[in-house]
Amino acid sequence: MPGQLQWCTSACSSYVRGIAWTSWTTKSAIGIGTLMTNNGVPSCAGGTWTAHRNFHVIWSNPEPYCIQGNKVAGYDFLDTNIWGGGAFEGIHRAPGCGD
Repeated sequence: MPGQLQWCTSACSSYVRGIAWTSWTTKSAIGIGTLMTNNGVPSCAGGTWTAHRNFHVIWSNPEPYCIQGNKVAGYDFLDTNIWGGGAFEGIHRAPGCGD
């Protein structure tokens, strides 16, 4: 299971690190990690990184890949949601590249 989740954003490539997975099924994956954000000042390369602890991650909407006959080799989770603070304080959908 991956320990880091990264996506393309205009906000200097935010990511979640140190993910501890509490559930992993063919329908969803749930874990808790540290959201890393960059303020981009004066630039992404020179910006300050901030760690936001205890961010929850949910992967869902699995899409099977590498199907050979009736056998599925794995799944890509197409939806990602993250939120922090130990409560559902507004769910943030991680943007895809180009969003």
